[in-house]
Amino acid sequence: MVEGKAVDLNGDGHTDRLLVIEDGTRPDGPRKLLVLLGGADGFRLSAEADSVLFCRECGGTWGDPLSSVQAGQGWIRINHDGGSGWRWGSSHTFSLRAGRWELTAQEQYRRSPERLETSYSVPPSECQNTDLTRFVCGISLPETLLVASKRAYFYQAPSPASRGSSYVIAGQQITVRKTYRTFVEASYLGEGGRSTHGFLRLADLKPVDF
Repeated sequence: MVEGKAVDLNGDGHTDRLLVIEDGTRPDGPRKLLVLLGGADGFRLSAEADSVLFCRECGGTWGDPLSSVQAGQGWIRINHDGGSGWRWGSSHTFSLRAGRWELTAQEQYRRSPERLETSYSVPPSECQNTDLTRFVCGISLPETLLVASKRAYFYQAPSPASRGSSYVIAGQQITVRKTYRTFVEASYLGEGGRSTHGFLRLADLKPVDF
């Protein structure tokens, strides 16, 4: 067991358990989060999640990326930190709704070697699956796409309210790092090697061979 917590998660007066376990046979073995609800007859498994925790060696030179697992009545929060010269971190909050643990908040940050930090929120509506037991939020599948619209603006987060002033134009190629439901995290390499990074609307893009 990597970590364990005792807390009344559902407010029924019984102590519940949160357990983080891992495959100890290899350092990059997968980790699982187990949610055990207590009762008069002992504990029962409420949720088992195998896609919300990074492995022990997934934090880069910073080491084990699991910073903490926090919990209170009706909520669970998982915090990760990692990187080397560039640092990154994430915080995922799941709330108990009608007997299911659903993502209700997600925060991300990056910090450059010069300690310049950018942070943003990912709306749960941009995730492919918000259920703790089947969690998928952003698919990391690098690919090259073409700009289809006359102008495609960069956003500071995968949210329509965060549009910036930088944009790319029709026919230019962008490199996708992660794909959400209606946005992609992407970068554009311009003249002189200047790179622009942010989020673009999927509706403004098309495959290279389209």
